[in-house]
Amino acid sequence: MKACCKLAAERFLLAIEGLDVRVLRLPFVYGDGDPHIREVIPMMRHFPPTQRMSIGHHADIARAVICLLDAPLPAHRIYNVADDEAPDLATLFASVGEPPPEGSDAERASAFDALLDGRRIREDLGFRPEFPRLADAVAAGRS
Repeated sequence: MKACCKLAAERFLLAIEGLDVRVLRLPFVYGDGDPHIREVIPMMRHFPPTQRMSIGHHADIARAVICLLDAPLPAHRIYNVADDEAPDLATLFASVGEPPPEGSDAERASAFDALLDGRRIREDLGFRPEFPRLADAVAAGRS
């Protein structure tokens, strides 16, 4: 779904009076041997190796959903979920044994150049990721 459609849906739902709406915006999700990182490499092969990307381990995404559903308040809030550290693409590629991207298509890459700020879910709901960095998931054998 395109970002403009997602934003329109968020605005529509948040405008409904009496409806307890909480929006959870997710980053690129990875973890426990799923193929997501490896699958995205062909699309990002020409992106700059220093470009950073918000990611979140699937176990942390599940924990964030539970945290959000269990919270009595506040309604009508938008929460971003992301690791504490957004790795650069060279690091992301290396996590699955791939060489860094070669960087020839910075213009196309710019459409993906946005980082999520996860402070609100931490401050409002006390959420803390189990894997705050990709390196933590790799070290635990859970990447």
